[in-house]
Amino acid sequence: MSAALASRALRPSRFAALLVATATLVAGCGAGAGGSSAPARPAAPAAAAPASNSAVAPAPGSGSAPAAAAPAASAGSATAAAPAPLSPPEPVKVGTSVGVTAAPLFIGLERGYFRELGLDVEPIPFNSAAEMFQPIAASQLDVASVDTGAGIFNALARGLPLRFVADSGHAEAGRSTTMWMVRQDLYDNGTIRDLADLRGKRISPIAQGSTVDSQVQRTLALAGIAPDDVDLQYVTFPDVPAAFANGVLDAAVLTEPLATVSVERGIAHRWKGMDEIFGPIHGTFLTYAPAVITQRQEVGRRYLLAYLRGVRDYHDAFQNGKDFDAVVAILTQHTNIKDPAVYKKIVIPAIDPNGQMIVQSVRDLQQWFVDNGYVPTPVNVDEYFDTSFADYALSILGRR
Repeated sequence: MSAALASRALRPSRFAALLVATATLVAGCGAGAGGSSAPARPAAPAAAAPASNSAVAPAPGSGSAPAAAAPAASAGSATAAAPAPLSPPEPVKVGTSVGVTAAPLFIGLERGYFRELGLDVEPIPFNSAAEMFQPIAASQLDVASVDTGAGIFNALARGLPLRFVADSGHAEAGRSTTMWMVRQDLYDNGTIRDLADLRGKRISPIAQGSTVDSQVQRTLALAGIAPDDVDLQYVTFPDVPAAFANGVLDAAVLTEPLATVSVERGIAHRWKGMDEIFGPIHGTFLTYAPAVITQRQEVGRRYLLAYLRGVRDYHDAFQNGKDFDAVVAILTQHTNIKDPAVYKKIVIPAIDPNGQMIVQSVRDLQQWFVDNGYVPTPVNVDEYFDTSFADYALSILGRR
């Protein structure tokens, strides 16, 4: 364990969770709809304010006027100085995967970006993004990288003041870590080449009512295939390669690094990324707990400032080759991919260097949940995206 994390040794239960974490650490592993009570309008998002070592912006709806928003940064230029560290340091519990999408967190910890701002960050590993939802809803976590599953939409409909504050993983052209895989023999003999060829095949959407399930069902709809025209087999991510090898599945949506493992074993063909089917589409979002949104906005501003520094180091390493080996060394230490060579083979998740989020894909996803009965009461998703924290960070870092 590095010096940066030596003081944050996981308690036994957390260490056990880390040991069992696998490549299932992606968006969409969870499913299920929550209650359907009438929605309450959420409190207004906190406005970004100049950093302070002591003052915390008032809670929305408290009757106190929020501090003025930090100015938006012009392209490539910073407009404000970084704040002095908080003293004493503020504890921040962060729900995280041990997948590559957590790279900005681990980079920021190892390079001291959070510590420089007076944040004592404790990473708490989970087996899936869906598992983080309940703890962050209860403010047992301060920050988490979660996907927008049906449970979150239903909680928002009940007035839970969560906010999505920055991108923490999305698909864009050539960079989709979630992809359609086809059994190798079926691809080689031409049985499956086009979307229409999925008709009548045995397919895994991973988990019913999940984000991946929506992607599978929406793919079938684009091909004019009804759900009854395929044989849906809900097989979990870790079991998909074996199902391909045993001929149990014909096609499935899979994620990295299992997709690359399946290709190298010769059991599946990397067919179509989600970007090829849907265009740019969200994966996970950096999400702040109600307590951060209503009581600890200063912590939220500083966290995003440090986080985006980690995002940019990650981007520079994998897009431009800058400090590549050093960044990979951090990731092999903290993620579930321990072989440095694998990072040159897998599809690396895209994370926006400005934290920009793809809101339209969330609107589309909620509509699918509504249409299929998982979300009885839709919400205006735009109200739950809060860019003020990113605006503050960009006022210091500048835009890219």
